[in-house]
Amino acid sequence: MLIEGTMKDPLLELALLNAIQEPTKISTVDFALRLNVSPMTASRRLKQLEEGGCIARTSRGRSPAIVVTQKGAETLKERYLAYKSVFEAASVIKLTGTIVAGLGEGRYYLSIRGYTKQFETQLAFSPYPGTLNVKLDQESASARKRLDSRESIYITDFRSNNRTFGGIRCFRATITGIEGAVIIPDRSHYQSDIIETIAPVSIKETLHRDNGDPIEVVVA
Repeated sequence: MLIEGTMKDPLLELALLNAIQEPTKISTVDFALRLNVSPMTASRRLKQLEEGGCIARTSRGRSPAIVVTQKGAETLKERYLAYKSVFEAASVIKLTGTIVAGLGEGRYYLSIRGYTKQFETQLAFSPYPGTLNVKLDQESASARKRLDSRESIYITDFRSNNRTFGGIRCFRATITGIEGAVIIPDRSHYQSDIIETIAPVSIKETLHRDNGDPIEVVVA
């Protein structure tokens, strides 16, 4: 009777069996031994992966075979990039992407004194009234997650004209050489692959860049 221990990642094990390249035959018993689980558990995990669209069953000769789908490959790549960002972590986080249009709210919020006064005190500069938004490439989107555990300069929430304005986490950064900061509002409307940056000058005008142009943000 097999006593189950720590189960290996079934999707990764299939990829190591070359199932990411071509349909691969392996019995449930052999796969269970590879995962260090019972055949019943191995069968259940394969079914879950199939239902999730990460693998597909096919035929190779007279025997059934398994292939890792595009969704499965993308899942593995996301995990790889996440692990890479952890084990190759450095004090400096380099993020690359392209300039994208924002929602048009940056100019309004950066004109509110409750924010600008704190920026001047905490960051030692008064931000240009408008944010530069960057859509990160896949690897940088994974690296950006490291900011979640990094200590930030915090702009506290406040009330003005019977309205509450949320706090903002700030990280000193250079935007293609321009000193500024990455800001992450507590009430952000953007997905995690888009970051907002501020600087004492218009970044677009200073760098002669526009939407769709590449840009690098380095968080120290």
